[in-house]
This record gives sequence, structure tokens and C-alpha cells, in this order.
Amino acid sequence: YSLAANQNHPQAQYGFGLLYASGKYIPRDMNKAIHYYSLAAKQNYPKAQYNLGLIYFLGIFKKQNIYKGIYYICNSAFNGNKQANFSVGFLFHDGKYYGKDIRRAIKYYKEASSFNNQYAKNNLGIIYKNGFGDEIQPNIGLANEYFKEAINQKNDKIAMYNLAHMYLYNEQYKEEFDIIDLLIRSINVNFEDSLTLLCIALFKKYGCDINKIIKRLNENAIKAKNISMIDYKLITNKSSYEQLYKHYKNIDFLYDISMNPIKSNQIGKQEKKVITNGKAKEITSIFYEGFGIDIN
Repeated sequence: YSLAANQNHPQAQYGFGLLYASGKYIPRDMNKAIHYYSLAAKQNYPKAQYNLGLIYFLGIFKKQNIYKGIYYICNSAFNGNKQANFSVGFLFHDGKYYGKDIRRAIKYYKEASSFNNQYAKNNLGIIYKNGFGDEIQPNIGLANEYFKEAINQKNDKIAMYNLAHMYLYNEQYKEEFDIIDLLIRSINVNFEDSLTLLCIALFKKYGCDINKIIKRLNENAIKAKNISMIDYKLITNKSSYEQLYKHYKNIDFLYDISMNPIKSNQIGKQEKKVITNGKAKEITSIFYEGFGIDIN
């Protein structure tokens, strides 16, 4: 790697950047990681441009520079990185740094979705689930399709929640699946908001019959720790149920630029985040995509 990277081979430079960023086989050194990413990015290596773009956009290990980050992310998308297409789609969807342009957001999301990007599929599902002003009318059929693709291809826990939410609150559409089972699957891959939605779904189906609720949970083999988290007093109280049902009616989730879930009604309203502790908690494993597997 050293020989190739020092002879200006962009794939090796990107790989070296990943090695230093992860600290898996050599001591972690983000300055060296950024150095090698930068060398590869200058040669239009799209994955290096994308990682470098996120570093600057989110302020990870470097002083935050939103527009420098956008520059690298956009160049990565232009050079064919489908993950970067998702990020550009989110920038147009969010509208905080570009003008909000939902049709361009959909275009970039669809580019990423065509390569089985579950984040893009989920966000497309939300756009068609809720509609977007006068430009995009709600389309439950398309939303259903995108959520199911994210679930079937990537077992996406956010799409599970969103799909269950869509049918729970749209009674005019016939259920094509078991909402309770879907929410339990989402809970079992650690999406906590699905637990609250499960409480709503259980009361809606079984009312105050606690024995039927417990039996149903046991039939679905929900983890014991999650059974203990369910507040039976809450979900078997009609007044509490009605308040909870009303509160959650407009709560569904998008993925943001760093692939973390945010409430869809908060898009464009999030505060800028500057990460100064160097731990990069706000960025998901996609940042190290390809490490040890694929650096093509």
C-alpha cells in the first residue's frame, strides 16, 4: 500500500486513508487519513471525495467547513458514487444549504436507490407517503414499494417503522402484512420508537385485554428485555392510548446526510452540528465503507 500510495495510485491512497481512519491494523491517525483521502480526491477518486466531504461537512476531526464538504460530496456524486447521490438528494430535500428542490432530491435519491441504497429508498418512501406541498401528491403505492424494498434488501429498521406507521394511520388501505410483527422486527434491531408504535398497535387491535397482548408478544418471540420495557398500564388505558395515538400520528423518520434517523417534520430545522471531540459518534459505519472488503 505504501509503495503504491506514494506512487500516486488513488485506490491505494484511499485504502491507506481507510486504514488510518479505522485504526484496525495500524494506530489511528486522522491527520494521515485526511492526507491520503485528499491525495486520492485530487485524482477524482469518488469514495475518497465522499469521505473527505463528510469530514468537512460534519466537522469530524477538522474544523467544520460546510461548503467545502458539499464541494467534495457533489464531486463524488458526479464521479459515480451512489452513496454520494443519496447525500446530494438529502441536501436538496433539506434545503438548508441549497435551495429546497424536491424533484432534484427525488432524482438523486432514485440514482442511489437503483443501487439498493436503503437510506434513499426510505427517504423516497417518506416523500410519497406524506406528499410534498403542491409538487408531490401522496402515493401510498409508491411509498409501500420503497419501504418494502429497503426492508427486504437491507432489513432496514426505520423503513419497518415507517411502513407500519403508514398502515396504522391510514385505515382506508387494506393491510398487506402484520403491523405488530413488523414493529417487533424493528424493535429487535434496536429502533426504540417502534416500541411506542407497537403499544399503539397492540391497544388498537386488542383493546384492554392484557392476556391477549401478552400472548401475542410471546407468540412473536419478542426479546424478554423488550417485553419488560412495555408499559402495560399505559397501553391498557384508553385515555393514554388516545393521547399517544394522536401524538404519534405525524411522527415518521428520514435518514439525514450522515445516515442517522431524524423525524421527517424536522427536515430543514436541524441545528448545525460541530463535532470537536474526535470520536465521530454522529457518523455511522458507512463512513468506513469498504474497509477490509472493497476499495475498488
